[in-house]
Amino acid sequence: MSHRRGRVWYNLPAMSDPHVSAPDDEPKTPMWLPALGAALFLAVGLAWAVSPASPPPPPEAAASAAPAPPAPAPIASAAPSPGTLPAGAPQNPEELQRRLKEMRDKLGAQGNGGRP
Repeated sequence: MSHRRGRVWYNLPAMSDPHVSAPDDEPKTPMWLPALGAALFLAVGLAWAVSPASPPPPPEAAASAAPAPPAPAPIASAAPSPGTLPAGAPQNPEELQRRLKEMRDKLGAQGNGGRP
């Protein structure tokens, strides 16, 4: 059952009436329960705020406690160093140009116009 007191820009469903009290069969929360929660929250916050910060370790202890970093492993490079060519690669630019022209001609003969 909905009561309207004039024109409003919103329509609330019947179950969202903010003035409806809890059903009679639902027990009321005792006031000491939220008060207990608030007191515990404040007690923990206060204990955390007043507790001293842990002192930093002395420099000697920090140096002995930290293990020495391991030596870096040598880096194995998969890429050849600059200036070296893989086996079977042409050694001069003219040979490379000739091979590229052969590949283009071969692709052109397959009917795709030289495009992969």
